[in-house]
Amino acid sequence: MSSMSVNNAHHLKLIANRSRIEDKEEFAREIIHMCQDNSFHSIRFLTDINGYPLELNILVYLNRKELEEGESVFEIEFSTDDFSGEYDIKNDADKFRLYLDREEIDFY
Repeated sequence: MSSMSVNNAHHLKLIANRSRIEDKEEFAREIIHMCQDNSFHSIRFLTDINGYPLELNILVYLNRKELEEGESVFEIEFSTDDFSGEYDIKNDADKFRLYLDREEIDFY
């Protein structure tokens, strides 16, 4: 996984290391929960300095070859309509919406 942060909005590239993803919605929820728990082995959010991210944008790739070719299989977005910067993905999840390829899906 790689990441870039702009104004505490995190843009991630995630390699799933799978041949396919059966249930994209469940996978998206799982990834968001891992971000909330800061439980990835390859990357950690520096929550002591900036707190938790205010937004997540994640491009998902099945494998490294697809990443190198720029062929993501889908995009996950976890964001809120409030741009005040008051809400973060961990402590205010009820204020956020989850999108899979720009279509809103149920987070819970």
